[in-house]
Amino acid sequence: MKTQQVHESALRAALAEAALAEEAANVAASQLEAARQRADDARRIAEQQRTDRQRAWAEATLAGYPDHQQAISVRIEDAKRTFDRAVIDDFLSAGRAFLAWYDTLSQQHVSDVEAHRAGQILDRAGFREPNAPPNLNFADECSRALTHAGLTAFDDRTRAAIDRRTRVFDGFDEGTTP
Repeated sequence: MKTQQVHESALRAALAEAALAEEAANVAASQLEAARQRADDARRIAEQQRTDRQRAWAEATLAGYPDHQQAISVRIEDAKRTFDRAVIDDFLSAGRAFLAWYDTLSQQHVSDVEAHRAGQILDRAGFREPNAPPNLNFADECSRALTHAGLTAFDDRTRAAIDRRTRVFDGFDEGTTP
């Protein structure tokens, strides 16, 4: 009997120890679950803040897009005119003007890409994926600018000659030879 009592006592002690271990495990599991819940809450808050920042950026991008595009279009035309003048007046300046023109075209492309991405974030149609900026070739653009300048000068000379002939043939300027 004494052996049985010793075994029962040891069994009770083991069961008590197991109960304490189970209770400690349950407390640890509860703490772990609470920590997971806090981490999930923090993750959701961070994701919502990120989404809010993206939406704010997208709204601002789309709100300013038309004005931005208008301003860039004006700058592109100004840069092109500057380049055209520079080709005729100063070839070194033409190189700098060409790079400025190309840079402005690149800025327009970046703006288009941003608007496209903002439209995707806000799930708005109408902002298709932009094409790449035009691939300008310096030599071709110099040729175009020089040809245009030459044609303009030719047109001015031709108009002056026609005016002069008209005056002569109409008898207004008999002393001038055509």
